[in-house]
Amino acid sequence: MVPTTGLVDNPGFISPPYLFDPIYACGTKVGVRSGIYDAKITVTVNGSPVGSKVVKNPNLEEIAVPPLIVGDVIVATQDVAGVPSGPSASVTVRDHKVDYPGGLPTPAIDPELIHQCANLVAIRNVPSATVTLLTNGAFPSNAVASTDWTALFGGKTPFAIGDAFTAEQTLCADTSPRSTKLVAAVAQPATMPAPTFNPPMIYSGQQLTTLETLVHGSLAEVRELTAGSLGKVQTPVSWLPNFDVATPLGRPLNLSDQLRTQQTLCTKGSDSPVPPTVRCESMPPPRISQPWSGATYVVVLESVPGARVHIFDASSTEIGDGSGTFVVLSRALVPGDQLTALQQIGECRSRGGYQVNVPK
Repeated sequence: MVPTTGLVDNPGFISPPYLFDPIYACGTKVGVRSGIYDAKITVTVNGSPVGSKVVKNPNLEEIAVPPLIVGDVIVATQDVAGVPSGPSASVTVRDHKVDYPGGLPTPAIDPELIHQCANLVAIRNVPSATVTLLTNGAFPSNAVASTDWTALFGGKTPFAIGDAFTAEQTLCADTSPRSTKLVAAVAQPATMPAPTFNPPMIYSGQQLTTLETLVHGSLAEVRELTAGSLGKVQTPVSWLPNFDVATPLGRPLNLSDQLRTQQTLCTKGSDSPVPPTVRCESMPPPRISQPWSGATYVVVLESVPGARVHIFDASSTEIGDGSGTFVVLSRALVPGDQLTALQQIGECRSRGGYQVNVPK
């Protein structure tokens, strides 16, 4: 941890968001990352706005677009309280047959651990494709993918022990082979563990939280002890980043709030311990990976969910201000650059910075 004296946020600068790439023709949805909580993201196609969304999940917001054609140029921007970002790096829509000349590959169910009483299955797929999940060879359900991993509700729910799942995907007039490996639902665990929060404390001013120790497919409910339920969500994996607590609560968390969470499959598990709520001034700095020369973004390895991560260079110039797992920079990095990262929630920021150097 290093001092942050002299590192002053530039109120007129925010980082652009990050478009998921590749994007293929015939797709009708794009994935946008690195949005700041409550920012308005706008997506343009060939310079014309086609869709927008208010950010609630910095790691991924999906925005519907008209059917795309080869050569379309996609750009995203974000606006935070009247402060606009610059444009994202553009993504040109591709013909999937260039990347997959033999036709669309078979999608894969991932993870393969699926429990009885769950409702969701996750699939590895080609971005922009329409992904179809089948249960016991029937009951199709489908969704348009914005990234290479898609969670779908089954057409027959809740799942029973032995229900077998397969998948296929379609893009333009091209349909993949159906997966041949049958992934079957298994019995839920003998005991349902209490979910946990990450970080294990709640910072005053926090708007999002991350749930961990989840059983694949469980229904997780988050409650504030005075306000009651803040919502329920299902996930096909063991963790859920960026659960929005501020929207149902009507405000960010404060020192008097007490969160609990509980998960259910066929049976209900025990309540989580109540995490302590602490002043945001005690936040540690975020942690970023060591970037390389030429990089135009940094990867955030660890931060408080929803925090704005500010990146400064050795001249104390702010070159990044974003959220989530990527922070896009205002310039490409050069050998010898020294970066300092700090994080901020509302008016409070981490008590120090995290420093890395670009190798020479």
